[in-house]
Amino acid sequence: MHELWSRVREGRNVVVVGTPPPAPESTSDGERWSVVRVGCDGPWSTWGPVEGARRRIEALLGEQSPRWDEALDRMGTSTRLLGDLPEPTIEATLVGAANRLAEHADRRAALVFEALDHADEATVQALRDIVGRVGWLRLPLVLAVEQWPPEGSLRELLEQVDGEILACEPVETKPEFEWSGLESGQLLVMRAGAVIGRSFEAELVGRLLGVSVDTVLVRLQQAVDQGAPLADHGGGRFSLPEAAHRRLVARVLPSLVERWNRRLGEILAAPMGPGMDADVDEPRASERLHRPPAPARAP
Repeated sequence: MHELWSRVREGRNVVVVGTPPPAPESTSDGERWSVVRVGCDGPWSTWGPVEGARRRIEALLGEQSPRWDEALDRMGTSTRLLGDLPEPTIEATLVGAANRLAEHADRRAALVFEALDHADEATVQALRDIVGRVGWLRLPLVLAVEQWPPEGSLRELLEQVDGEILACEPVETKPEFEWSGLESGQLLVMRAGAVIGRSFEAELVGRLLGVSVDTVLVRLQQAVDQGAPLADHGGGRFSLPEAAHRRLVARVLPSLVERWNRRLGEILAAPMGPGMDADVDEPRASERLHRPPAPARAP
């Protein structure tokens, strides 16, 4: 077993320079591992990696939504009795989910943040708050950077973790994916998503192409099955690596890009229809206001 996972097995946080190795396979004695890996080099958003980690942990646990009461830090009996609880922070919701994962006795688990060099300042600060509160997070944490930072808040975060820093060999670069190998319907969906942006939603792709969300998701799944470099962030949200995004957009006809962009503008400007859970048999208020009166009954 790699030294990294030996330390994690002992319940220790670890700092890695390089790319952390894959999680251990299930052993002959039945030991199982659940390692949640979150990259910080994807499309930028404030707290994106922290929120992404929470969502992945909840998906692994089969949870549909955060359980705020368990995510809160212990506040004191009087505060709880009075009901005067503040809204849970992004750090508290992540720690709550991670601690629920740590409680599973049938597996060993860890949370890995990769490429922290590219993380936004809010993410780094959130991790500093978590690491700085000793004993709060019960799930071993692995913090990986591509290069050791010379100064700044990221370095301060890494220096909060006790123990020797591990250097891991970089993972071999994979050859570029051949998009031409995809079936035409799969490639069309990938191109439409790329025109929307490096990150996109399946629902918006479906509206752009005039197909159902199910069709979009199935074609994305088929593309991934063939090796397409697509990251699924849950909730129908996806992202592409920068190089893959550039290659996809470059092969779309400029006239089609122009038409799709115009169509996207129309879609985003249009009012949203009733949601999936709406009662479509119930007329909207505007329809009730403009509905002509019913004819009077004959005497």
